[in-house]
Amino acid sequence: MQKDVIVCPSCGYENSTEQTQCLQCKRPLPTGAPRGVTKSLKGDEVTTVPVPDQPARLARIEHAAQLTRTHRDAIALFVMGESEPMLVKGRGKIILGRHIPGERPPTVDLNNYGAHLLGVSRQHALISFINKRYTIEDLASTNGTWLNENKLTPFKAYVLRNGDQVRLGQLTIYAYFNSAVYNEQTIFLVETEDGEETTSKLTPDHLVTTIGPYLNAISQIQFVIDEAAERSHSEVHINTISASVQHSHIRVAIDGIPDAISLVKAVILPWRKQQVKSLEVYRKVEKLSETEMDAPGGESEAKRQRQELARNLFQLANDMLAQSAPTLSADDKKGVIKKLFPPLQIVSLSTIELASEEIAPATTSTS
Repeated sequence: MQKDVIVCPSCGYENSTEQTQCLQCKRPLPTGAPRGVTKSLKGDEVTTVPVPDQPARLARIEHAAQLTRTHRDAIALFVMGESEPMLVKGRGKIILGRHIPGERPPTVDLNNYGAHLLGVSRQHALISFINKRYTIEDLASTNGTWLNENKLTPFKAYVLRNGDQVRLGQLTIYAYFNSAVYNEQTIFLVETEDGEETTSKLTPDHLVTTIGPYLNAISQIQFVIDEAAERSHSEVHINTISASVQHSHIRVAIDGIPDAISLVKAVILPWRKQQVKSLEVYRKVEKLSETEMDAPGGESEAKRQRQELARNLFQLANDMLAQSAPTLSADDKKGVIKKLFPPLQIVSLSTIELASEEIAPATTSTS
């Protein structure tokens, strides 16, 4: 005997195809799920049901508060609509899918969340812990794997960050873990003048007036990017900071800003190399007071240079969002760019910049 049903992803109750709300738990059923799909009541679910590309429109709940439950060596997976996570301890390979009797079960069996009718394959996606980072890859699933609504190429690993949304067919999951434990990066800061590196000393004054604001601006960029991607933001920690005795660089071990560091290297550093002659002009113009801006003879030129800088920053912000949040609507993008402007200006005009490549270790004096 066969029957057309829609399985509630929250409680597993089998509803008729006419229902828009689960009769048992009263939660909304996925409106994007196919209606009239035939499900065998004998459990014949070997073939994955095709589902639409677009996400099911389920009411999103706030997950960030649940993060405190996550252990340092575990990843918490929240299915959309559920209040309790599936906690997977350890750092081994995690296969997401649905178990079929007689076959090797996945690490996380999603059958209790309506996995079959929501288009989850038996071996759908793989989460791994590599080089102190979680990654996720699609295992050539029938309906695809989506990371923050970007479809993944099968068998290609993508970085999975704290708070990311993962969609397996129509089943939406949020991944949480203690990202500060894993995301420490070592960066090197160099002092520049006319595009050339100069000697930099780690003095209290330099730390407060130049290095601190630069690192804080990168942290703000990370915050805005996380907000645009609708994921929680990890607290930023500076674990060590030291100045090289032999070379003109400052070494910083920091966690919580992986995307911002990558974006600064990919977007801002190339722009700074192209704008070597203009950077000093931009810095001087930004220091001008309104009185000085209105001084006879300097008004039009100073305003022109400020407008030129604004256009450059606008383009840099656009380039960053194209890489970090490509699905933003035009209206949302305007708001994000406005938030990016202040920290972007600091990082773009600072006399400090990130070294584009890792510098070989040298004898250091820790401060």
